[in-house]
Amino acid sequence: LTWSTLAVVDDDTLHVPPAPLSFGFSMAQGGALAGTLTDLDGDGVADRAEGEMIMSGPGFHEEGITWTLRRVASGCVEGTDGDVAVDVAIDDGGDVQIDWGSGGALGLYVTSPDARLPVGPGPVTGGTTYWVLSSTAFPLGFAGPVTYGEVPRRAEDVSAASGAPTGGAELVSGTCYRFSVTTDRFETGSRTMIWP
Repeated sequence: LTWSTLAVVDDDTLHVPPAPLSFGFSMAQGGALAGTLTDLDGDGVADRAEGEMIMSGPGFHEEGITWTLRRVASGCVEGTDGDVAVDVAIDDGGDVQIDWGSGGALGLYVTSPDARLPVGPGPVTGGTTYWVLSSTAFPLGFAGPVTYGEVPRRAEDVSAASGAPTGGAELVSGTCYRFSVTTDRFETGSRTMIWP
């Protein structure tokens, strides 16, 4: 059974009007739904709602039926890709360190996995961009490791051109991020991970 309805959100409570429910060849009436919304990742958007409902029909009346609505998993495929091994670690001081071994980088990108990186100079398109660095000394790159939000020598923060805040957006627990590097040997590599 599929139907369209409107819901009302009041602070952290979800209200849905009564809904018809199908049981074989019979119909039942579900009571109005009221549930509590929960923001699991602190982004200001509810990730889950749960509550109880009443269902009644010819010859039956059930109370305390629990229900849950939750977001579909993002499908974040964690791992590395490309010619360059990108490493991301949180040091003892809580700073995020991004490294790609020896060699310079022409660009460093922190994005959502669906973002499209530029081929050469230019902005990131599609997806969400969180932070971007670009070399100021082409064809030479800047050296790693790089601390997230800090601009190393021979680099500049060009995040704003891709819609991200200068200095990088806050990395939020539970969010899928892709950390990508284009080296001065024109090799690329990335690490995709769900932020701890």
